[in-house]
Amino acid sequence: MQANHTMDVNAAKNKQVDLQVEECHALYRVLVQQKTPAAEMAPGWPELEAELSADYRTSSLSKLRTLPKTREFVAHALDNIKAAFTHPSPIRDGIWCDQAAFAFREAQKDAAYWIALVRTALRPRRSYELASIVDTSADYHVLDIDGVDIGKHYTWRIERDLWAKFPRATERIRQRLSAAKRMRWRILSRQRRRAPPDAPPQAPAVNTTPDGGGPFPPPPPPPQPLTPEHGCVICPYCNDAAPLNVCSDPAAWREHVRYDFHPYVCLHEQCSVDAAFADAEAWTAHMLEHHWGWGYFYDSNRCMLCRKDLTKIEGSATAHLRAHLEEVMMSTRASPIATRDRHSIASCD
Repeated sequence: MQANHTMDVNAAKNKQVDLQVEECHALYRVLVQQKTPAAEMAPGWPELEAELSADYRTSSLSKLRTLPKTREFVAHALDNIKAAFTHPSPIRDGIWCDQAAFAFREAQKDAAYWIALVRTALRPRRSYELASIVDTSADYHVLDIDGVDIGKHYTWRIERDLWAKFPRATERIRQRLSAAKRMRWRILSRQRRRAPPDAPPQAPAVNTTPDGGGPFPPPPPPPQPLTPEHGCVICPYCNDAAPLNVCSDPAAWREHVRYDFHPYVCLHEQCSVDAAFADAEAWTAHMLEHHWGWGYFYDSNRCMLCRKDLTKIEGSATAHLRAHLEEVMMSTRASPIATRDRHSIASCD
């Protein structure tokens, strides 16, 4: 029996969870070295550890950065697994001790329970936090210095801006974009409050408007550390310690930050605002699932947002619509923390 531990400094993820996995790994190794029978050990830990310690871009844990509440649950569960692994093995000097066996077995049952729950949590059906959680949980409230949530004021501002940008779009579509943008604003503001001391600030929003099929430029990557021996840098949008090779590769960084924002929101009026995607192909496939097909979104060959004639643009119609969504969602930024001037939130998007 051998613990499956592949964590590498170049695959850094969430520092808190990384440390918890390291601690559980060390305790599990002690039990293995004491020659505790495999049948007495909590099943599933080596497999769970492999999932948590995989390469950053493929690990289950890295994909939970857009599900903060789920990640908090994983951290809580790992604390319980660690507590269970601290129980001493019933093997004492190579001899089985019946007196210690009962407590050890109970602890391993508890560990197995939490391991099973974490493995379930790592396979979510959704990949972005639910609007019902973000809009109602006090953890996502953005407060002024008087402790008042400024969500309504922010919503009024972005609805005004969206009306100015897309005056010919339907009110329902603008409200849909407003709700999706508000979700990202609340999540980014929460991330800013909880950012570690060494986290860089979020970059100012880009004000350019893409035309045709050109993609909206993602926020620039955080500055590289002067001493790169740690192999990672804190991403200001998810608070993960992203590997330097992700931040220095434009394509990898674009993939990373698009996942953080999930900019591709379903525009069908009867679909949930929670239908958001980080991948353009997945978004396209979802949109085509609706009974109306693309004809619903491109009435008379005009974009449903800007109403531009799609027969006269460069690039494809879907790329044109994706660029609008990227601009609206990925220009979102966190609000300043605890300010009496509610008008200052205009600078966050």
